[in-house]
Amino acid sequence: MSEPTYSLSSNISSGPRWSFEEERLLQEAVLRLGTDNWEVIATHLRKQSVAKVKRTGVMCEKRWQQIVSSGVKRGHWTLEEDSVITEAVNEVSLFHLAYHIL
Repeated sequence: MSEPTYSLSSNISSGPRWSFEEERLLQEAVLRLGTDNWEVIATHLRKQSVAKVKRTGVMCEKRWQQIVSSGVKRGHWTLEEDSVITEAVNEVSLFHLAYHIL
């Protein structure tokens, strides 16, 4: 059985999903143009992207702040991360069980 892939990006925004190419172009645009004018960045993405999805300045800013620049790791969890999560879930479950018994 294959392991699921975890990503925060799938539920962050409405509209068409962002491709890896668009995110790469967004990173390049921010490095070149800065973060002062998101409409200019959106226009740059529309001109450069093969997908030709019409991203707005607000969409670009939101994607940059919540996904691309935040360092969100995509892909599979490491064994260590999985262990930490499992331990935390077990602790919370035991707490709730004890709360309801007492």
